Amino acid sequence: MTAARDLEGFERLASGDSSAFREARLVVHWLAQLPSAAGASLAPAMDDFSHTSLSWLAEQELLAGVVLPDERRAALDVGGLRLLVLAADGTVAGEMALRGATLDEARSWLGGELGGEVKLPEHELPVHPIGEGAPVPDVATSDLNDLARWFGNAARVLDQVTALHEHAAEVRCWPHHFDIATLISLDPAGATDAEEARSVGVGMTPGDGGVSVPYFYITPWPYPPADQLPKLEGGGHWNTEGWVGALLRGDELHGDAATQRDQVAAFVTSAVSASLTLLSVGTV
Repeated sequence: MTAARDLEGFERLASGDSSAFREARLVVHWLAQLPSAAGASLAPAMDDFSHTSLSWLAEQELLAGVVLPDERRAALDVGGLRLLVLAADGTVAGEMALRGATLDEARSWLGGELGGEVKLPEHELPVHPIGEGAPVPDVATSDLNDLARWFGNAARVLDQVTALHEHAAEVRCWPHHFDIATLISLDPAGATDAEEARSVGVGMTPGDGGVSVPYFYITPWPYPPADQLPKLEGGGHWNTEGWVGALLRGDELHGDAATQRDQVAAFVTSAVSASLTLLSVGTV
């Protein structure tokens, strides 16, 4: 990464270590399936399933699905808990408040707005009453805004990573795992078996079944030996149980926005550099 000062607009992050934040994360994880469903149902299918992915729109602070053939797109207002349809120029052409609505009601509304049947992607998601037909609960706005700040800051960090690495993939949020990430490919396409192709994944997840708080991660592939992992900067550490990768947890962040920004930048820079070295391609 470039200097931390280049992460303009970085906001202070909450640790995410509370039951209220975890509830907000689970609710939004389920609701993120809605803009994903618009692309899955109405956009041309892509081999890499990118038509089901989401992007973070920084200016509007939205998780948006792909642009559809008619140039509209569905989006989720994380902080306001609204389902939106955006016109080609990015303005809001339709909206539905999601508090108190069921997932099926929201899906039907979205299909009516977009003029086609919208089907939810078939993913195995974390258990939550929303998935059983319960209405969206009245989640605290403060926790939703904390979640939005995690996605916004992660998008800033990942945009810096992709700017530095020629073969980094477009930054996307994948609705299945609910992480936002890029992948730095180190071998030319077709040059080696897909399972053996070297890469470095860089991303953020707002928490999952393995780590309950949000965290930034860097994953070298193939996994390097656990006894060769160097020390990381920024308070990060290596995970070696189940998968090998560098983590910086939300409850390991300290200080104000500027201090956290510097910590995240130091972690990502050192972890990406270490991963490239472990995969024998040098550093950037």
